[in-house]
Order: sequence, then C-alpha cells, then structure tokens
Amino acid sequence: MKRFDTSNSGYELCKASGCLNALTDELDTLYQSVSPFNENHTKESAFILAYESARQWETLISLVKTANDIVNEQIDELDRAPESGDHNDIKHA
Repeated sequence: MKRFDTSNSGYELCKASGCLNALTDELDTLYQSVSPFNENHTKESAFILAYESARQWETLISLVKTANDIVNEQIDELDRAPESGDHNDIKHA
C-alpha cells in the first residue's frame, strides 16, 4: 500500500478551495440580480433574476461538483493509505 502523498493532497485541496472561491464570486454576482428583485417585484426585475439564474446554474453546479469530487477523492486516498506514517496525525485530527 502506498503512503499518502501530502504534497499532492495539498495541491488538490487548493484546487477545491479555488472552486469554492469561484462559487462565492458567482453567488455574489447572482445576488446583484436578487437584490433588486427583493426591493422591487417588477416583471423586469423578475425577468433579470430568472435570466441570470438560468445562465449561471450550470456554472454553479459545476463548481460545487468539482470541489466535492476533489474532496471525496482526497478522503478516499487518505482512507486507502496505511495507518502509519506522516499522515497519521492528519487522518485522526
């Protein structure tokens, strides 16, 4: 059984963090459409909200799925690693 590669894990988790940061940015952008709708329930603001939501939906789902996949992959790698070694403190923290 191979040892857990903490350097690769760090890189992969940084990628997941980047996905979550991008998700935050996308949600902030979407909020710019939600905020006017909350203040003024017009057909125009409803249309803008619906349009922006539909346009960003695939991006939001993709970012969440990618981050989730990376984290799950790292958990699986950690579970397959032997119980002894440098990763022991990480696994049981």
